[in-house]
Amino acid sequence: MEAQGDLVQAYWESNLDSYDRQRMASERPNFRCSVSLPEYFYIPFDLYYDFGARLGKQIHSNGRMEALNEALYKLPTAEQVYSPEKYFSEEPYINVEIENLELENFTVIDQGQIDSLDLVYLLQTKIGQKDAVNAAIGLGGGSWVDYVNESNDLFMTVKISGDDVNELNEISDAFQNWADFQTRFTKSLSNSSWKGILYEGDTNFWIYNDGNYLRLALSNDIEFMLSFLSDCSNEQCNTSF
Repeated sequence: MEAQGDLVQAYWESNLDSYDRQRMASERPNFRCSVSLPEYFYIPFDLYYDFGARLGKQIHSNGRMEALNEALYKLPTAEQVYSPEKYFSEEPYINVEIENLELENFTVIDQGQIDSLDLVYLLQTKIGQKDAVNAAIGLGGGSWVDYVNESNDLFMTVKISGDDVNELNEISDAFQNWADFQTRFTKSLSNSSWKGILYEGDTNFWIYNDGNYLRLALSNDIEFMLSFLSDCSNEQCNTSF
């Protein structure tokens, strides 16, 4: 609907003479905001009104207003808005199954899915819009689970697939850059008793890409995190979620 409105406005303005254009410009209010808003506040607006407008124009170019009307019943995913060619190829979102782990003293409090807008929210303020969007348009699908214990310590697991192995590697690199650019992570390490890289700090962040899925885990308790990563009982590691 926004795309339809933009096209109608552009068509209407194209028929104005110079006097009407000047008058319209003079009557347009000059809104100014004296408050500096956080960068993440603008991320959904960029999706809807910048990237979304570009997709709308391409849909209109391909099939005129009839195609835009049809698009109201075939709404794009965030990935398809960021990358219009994926809208026209009807690339689907992949449901990624993630295991609910049985962890001592922890219970599941919430779970859900990740889409491309979520990735941009997470990454953009640290690695920039271009790299965040490039990672987001390679997302196949993703899921997450939140856990909590009686001390209100939180633990989170995330499992992400890419459109292909190259896209998955790009998402993995983006998350590692995201971690590298943050002062809250004081050091990174690897260990022979577990796979992947662990970033230590106020929050502890583990990342591992096995070529099929990217797995992430976050906890504010380093001792719990190290125990979690090293637990491979019952012939299956915790990190195989």
